[in-house]
Amino acid sequence: MFIQVHLIQSVPASNSNAGQDGSPKHFDAWGSTRVTQSSQAQKRAARQWYQKYGQLDRKQFASRSRVWDTVLAGYLKVGKDDAQKLWIARILLGLFNIKPEKIFDVALEGVQNLLFFADHEVQELANIAGDHEGLLLGLCDRIAAYQTSLAEEKKFSNFPKKSELRGLLKAIGEISEALPGDVALFGRMMANMQKQSVDGCVQVAFAVSVNSFRRQKTRDGWKVGELDFFSAIDDFASQEPASADSGMIGEKPYAAPVLYRYANVCVTEAVKLMGDSDAAQASVRAFIEGFIRSLPSGGGNSFAHQTLPEFVLIEVGPYMPYNHAAAFEVPIDSPEKGRSIGQIATNKLMERRETMYKIYGGEPLFWGVTGLDGYAQNPVPLSQLVDDAIAATSET
Repeated sequence: MFIQVHLIQSVPASNSNAGQDGSPKHFDAWGSTRVTQSSQAQKRAARQWYQKYGQLDRKQFASRSRVWDTVLAGYLKVGKDDAQKLWIARILLGLFNIKPEKIFDVALEGVQNLLFFADHEVQELANIAGDHEGLLLGLCDRIAAYQTSLAEEKKFSNFPKKSELRGLLKAIGEISEALPGDVALFGRMMANMQKQSVDGCVQVAFAVSVNSFRRQKTRDGWKVGELDFFSAIDDFASQEPASADSGMIGEKPYAAPVLYRYANVCVTEAVKLMGDSDAAQASVRAFIEGFIRSLPSGGGNSFAHQTLPEFVLIEVGPYMPYNHAAAFEVPIDSPEKGRSIGQIATNKLMERRETMYKIYGGEPLFWGVTGLDGYAQNPVPLSQLVDDAIAATSET
């Protein structure tokens, strides 16, 4: 069962998700240049919102980091000293992505990739270490010998084999069979531990502006949007007019897009991954609210660009979800007949949606809209709309 969220959202002058050239992230689509916000940036903003404001059990939260090794080392009761505890932590974490014969290098150099874990999962790894103390201490002795061989430029061949780590690998692969909400929603990749790899049940599209933008040539290359010339005054400079020069000058690109934003979440898969219907529904609810209420925060102090959507459409059904960005192939670059760009975009979205269902069928089992006056008739509170959508997934 899928919940789909379609948003029309006007964003003021901003550069919340900059591209490589420093301009607002953009792409060429349907013959014009559009501003976008990446799916990754939107997902991070949603996750940060509900972790701060949502009513979720903290066990459902997870963090991406390269320094989980220091956290895990602090939980370990296995190891003769801090150095051995760090080696053991890196072995346990490294085995998710690194083949056993390469694990000694990871122990010495550290985990190089971001790992997405909940804190209680890392505590489970510490308990596993206690169950395999003899093996892990033996590995530490071999790591010390390997370290010496590197210093002396001698050959070393006593690397661990998968067969001797079979029991440890099995135990690691079975941590948290009931996944934390963040992992269930957004997924994680574990190259060497397929059982711990998760295809997240949330999909978020790159946002697309319904209006188009021009490119400008600057001294730093071509930029998209407008350019804000700024200067900063040196506060310690003389107050004499002749000395009141700028301490720094520059140009900052920005744009004011009206965005079509889209996401969907498979509630059925969330329940399966988390093993608890109530917890899954709570995580899905938190994500939907977080997605609607948040935007990427880049340049926030300069632009104060946070807004809420003018229009929200939520649909529930068992059929394949569909993104309606193609409703905006023709850019909407100016108001018309007393209607704003956002109102025109809302009408285009709803017209396309109705036409698609007439042609292809598969109408949702539940749908509802809310938004500002002029966008939705008789708007309901967002929390009510989300609750109704969640309830509809349980009734079918």
